[in-house]
Amino acid sequence: MKSKNWTIYLSLVIITSLAVFLIFRTGQSQAQKVTAKDLYKKSCAACHGEDGKGVEKMAKMLKATIRDVTKLTMTAELSKEWDKVTKDGKGKMPAYKAKLKPAEIDSVLAYMQTMTVKPTKSETAEAKDTTKVSKDTTKVK
Repeated sequence: MKSKNWTIYLSLVIITSLAVFLIFRTGQSQAQKVTAKDLYKKSCAACHGEDGKGVEKMAKMLKATIRDVTKLTMTAELSKEWDKVTKDGKGKMPAYKAKLKPAEIDSVLAYMQTMTVKPTKSETAEAKDTTKVSKDTTKVK
């Protein structure tokens, strides 16, 4: 009888310990989840503004031009430029490759792309055709 009680007691201790572990583990992972928007606010919004329009006060203080992201049309070229500048820095823009993980940089850039102007169908077609032909069809620009 004592052996049966001991087994039940040990089983309850193990199950309770496992439940407590899982509860706290889930709580930690939810607290640790940081969204792209959170990363943007923490790392970028001081200069670029929460809305992507740039902070005029910061531009004056840095004596720099801060692009209004909401007026930019996202292209493959612009995406590559953002990736390079974010990782390596440029001018007054600091490098973030040592401050953020590659996946975090990618998620912040994806979030910033949601602020840009969406390309029209004609802009998308122009992006695919990189050759521009002048009226004189013998010359290619």
